[in-house]
Amino acid sequence: MAKKSEDRYTYGAAARRRKKNRRKYTFYYFTAAILMLAVGATLALTVFFNITDITVTGESRYDNDEIIKASGVLIGDNLLRLRSSEIKADIIEEFPYIESVRVQRVFPTELQLQVGEASIAAAIERDEHYLLISANGRVLEEISAKPEGSPRIIGPEVKDLKAGDYLPENESERLPALIKILELIAQNELNGIDVIDLRDMRDLRLLYRGRVLIELGSFTDIDYKIKAVRGIVDAAVEDSTVGVMDVSSRDSMRLREINIYQGENWKLPEYMLEDYRRQL
Repeated sequence: MAKKSEDRYTYGAAARRRKKNRRKYTFYYFTAAILMLAVGATLALTVFFNITDITVTGESRYDNDEIIKASGVLIGDNLLRLRSSEIKADIIEEFPYIESVRVQRVFPTELQLQVGEASIAAAIERDEHYLLISANGRVLEEISAKPEGSPRIIGPEVKDLKAGDYLPENESERLPALIKILELIAQNELNGIDVIDLRDMRDLRLLYRGRVLIELGSFTDIDYKIKAVRGIVDAAVEDSTVGVMDVSSRDSMRLREINIYQGENWKLPEYMLEDYRRQL
């Protein structure tokens, strides 16, 4: 009986030693793994993945070296430590015509900057010049002659704006209206819009090919109104048509052929009259 008791004690002691050793080895392995991860992370952020090549892709009027300089990224910087949002913001802020930037890490050592250029959506008149505006309301540049195919915008306050600025927040009603109208004009392929008149948001107007004055009324139901304009143009507007198209109300949409250049029929600024007057 004493022998069996001694055997059980010996077995139990051995089991406790094995369990204690397992805990000790587990702790060692865990500690070693943490150290290896820490060393790997340190090497990745200091020795490995350092940039040796920066490339710029996409359509842009700016020099690639200028874009890389504006990004703030240098050869030797670590790919893992870059902040893509800051790189995008810095490039877009520097170059008015750059509308989008995609930052792509190509491991182990290359950084790619893919840029997208803004297109001219409209030209807002200021004195005798034009501010070219993108679809998101950013001023691209100021020029002396309106680019062909871009509508003239009247109404927004742009006195102090310069290239790179956005239309001011105090134009909180006109800006989204302008952007929406430009989008709808493009979606409906309504080519030939010469003027977008936003002076009175309750009485919006367009001028089509210099000879059809389009009365939109308020901004309400603007999607339907622009689509209706497209339909009336296709169905009733010919090369010789001069008149007023009223789409301000669903119940009374019509096209009246009248001399829009005469007296009170001309609803746009007087200085524009000679730019569009036709011989009837």
